[in-house]
Amino acid sequence: MHTVLLVDDYATVRKAIRASLERYPEFYVCGEAVDGAEAIDKATTLNPDFVLLDLAMPGMDGMETAIVLKRLMPHVLVVAFSMHSELLDQYVNPKAGIDAAVSKVGGIEKVVHCFHKLLLIAN
Repeated sequence: MHTVLLVDDYATVRKAIRASLERYPEFYVCGEAVDGAEAIDKATTLNPDFVLLDLAMPGMDGMETAIVLKRLMPHVLVVAFSMHSELLDQYVNPKAGIDAAVSKVGGIEKVVHCFHKLLLIAN
């Protein structure tokens, strides 16, 4: 089973993602965070396989958070998740902390497909 930390400033989004991911037995939501600082704190404590990270958050945004996460935990797979699908490709840069990006409009199936693809590459 692969663990996922959800990071989004909207509780309703986190709740919907959690409920959708729970339909896939290979993934377990190990925690949730509302902003970048909490994401870093929880990630270093929970050691997830994936961090599903909203890019647009108040305070420390997703890009800043991804850079810190990757520096502290180079093994964690960070997937950016945003409503701004037209901009997502420009954010994918493993050296800057983002391993992949998925549009929120694409739904959870796109996220799960992305997770599977990253797992194949990592192994």
